[in-house]
Amino acid sequence: HPKALADPEPFVRLSAYKDSSIEYTLRVWVLTGDYWDLYFDLLEQVGAAFAREGIEMTYNHLNVHMVDRT
Repeated sequence: HPKALADPEPFVRLSAYKDSSIEYTLRVWVLTGDYWDLYFDLLEQVGAAFAREGIEMTYNHLNVHMVDRT
């Protein structure tokens, strides 16, 4: 991203294994005035990259089984 600072380097690491997901930490340094633009742009770019690569987002599921007791 053009507003991201090269120094210090961006930081991307696996941070946690959750019940139904894997969590990553992404840190990119930026000038204070550019923070929100960069923040929302990166969210959109990561989402677009996941879609392009066929990576689906996880979400909680609830299975309901109906039993007829009549």
